[in-house]
Amino acid sequence: MSLLFRLPREVRDQIYLYALYNANGLLYKRCRDCTSKLCLRPGRRSSRRNRFAWLRKAPFDWTVARRKGHQHESNQLKYVCRQLYIETNGLNIRQNLVVLEDACSGNAMEQCVLLLGRWPMLRQISIKCGSKIFASAPGRSKFLEIVEYCVENSHVSVRIHIPYWSQTDPNFVLRGISYLLTLRKDRRLMKRLAQATSISYLSDSKAEVFSVDVELPCNLRWLPTEEKFNQPLFEYAVRKHPMLSQPSAQAAVGDLQKLAKGWFIDGL
Repeated sequence: MSLLFRLPREVRDQIYLYALYNANGLLYKRCRDCTSKLCLRPGRRSSRRNRFAWLRKAPFDWTVARRKGHQHESNQLKYVCRQLYIETNGLNIRQNLVVLEDACSGNAMEQCVLLLGRWPMLRQISIKCGSKIFASAPGRSKFLEIVEYCVENSHVSVRIHIPYWSQTDPNFVLRGISYLLTLRKDRRLMKRLAQATSISYLSDSKAEVFSVDVELPCNLRWLPTEEKFNQPLFEYAVRKHPMLSQPSAQAAVGDLQKLAKGWFIDGL
């Protein structure tokens, strides 16, 4: 018997959770044979995962993988033996953020509704879909189903990336403040800005300001289209914006950088 299986089950479960954790989350991918798998998302490896690298069957070269056009399935432990398959099956879903993106097999909203009903162990999910799907009638219909699920399952966290809310846009901060009003009914920052300066030209932007007519639960969060805050890019956009460069606007909103970073971490 392996020394691993001589440990108590509670200890083994903790080892599995550390070994299956990926700081960049997992990407849900539909295969050509109509099966699906969860793939590791490339990026900087976390120290937690490196400590348990010996539990993986073999090292994985991301450069070779990208050249071959495939991605590494997240849970390799289940292929070691039958007992590891039984004990680790589904733990990667509970431990990691699962990222959904539009694909030919279905858009991210549809995939989310499908997986929420199929995987009860799912705890964190991130939706990244295109602007056409995001604003379409089918997309809105699936979104309402997601809202209903979040209301009934407070332990599940859903993050939706708004495709036309980008930090490359000089209106990024103003758009976020508008989303606070239209999505969360929070008018505090908008009221301060309105008192300090004019914000009427925000409506001239080409990208629409998304709004909903239902009350949103706290476990459903809205985030910018990018996953990470880019400080040089953000500072450049702020300098280029005629209103945000005014001291009165900055005094009304407060620390713009802290506000923007919070949107990337916690969302709206």
